[in-house]
Amino acid sequence: AGGAIRINNTLTSVQAKTLIDFEQITITKCSSYISGGGIAMSAIDGTFKGVNITDCNSLQYGGGLAIIGNTDTPIQSTPTNSLELDGNGLIFSGNTAINGSQISVYDANLTIKGYTFDGLTYLDMIKDKKTNDNTFINNTFINNTFINNGGAIYAESSNLTLDTCIFNNFYCYGDGGVIYYETGTNDDID
Repeated sequence: AGGAIRINNTLTSVQAKTLIDFEQITITKCSSYISGGGIAMSAIDGTFKGVNITDCNSLQYGGGLAIIGNTDTPIQSTPTNSLELDGNGLIFSGNTAINGSQISVYDANLTIKGYTFDGLTYLDMIKDKKTNDNTFINNTFINNTFINNGGAIYAESSNLTLDTCIFNNFYCYGDGGVIYYETGTNDDID
């Protein structure tokens, strides 16, 4: 996990979370087999400002970014890990993954403010069933296409807040052309 950066906090206590604030970083052309082609992080709180994750690939979850909550305990009814993505200077472009080409979030709180996602590169990849330099392997193909969920964002057992966001050019052969959201067994939905 984490083609360029992997932050793995293995402590299970809520007080043991890692605080991450990334500003003005660029990650390009990285890949991971499992999750987070650019960055994979767990048990975190933090913010991203001026972060550019481009042309990264994950064969499973989160082509650009994978956020993983505390997986050592049962899914919480309210996730305790939080990440905020500030649209000012944020760039997610050309990232690919089966689930959530740009972002995958599991058992965490994710807030995205003021950002435009454009999946044109991702859409071209889906049409061709391959990434720029790599062909997807070990995937389910039906009628010569692979099944994917969440063209832009894949969220499971998480709280997702989108404020003034625009999504262009996303598609999937499974569920959720832009966003796929799967609730956990302990989620409260109002």
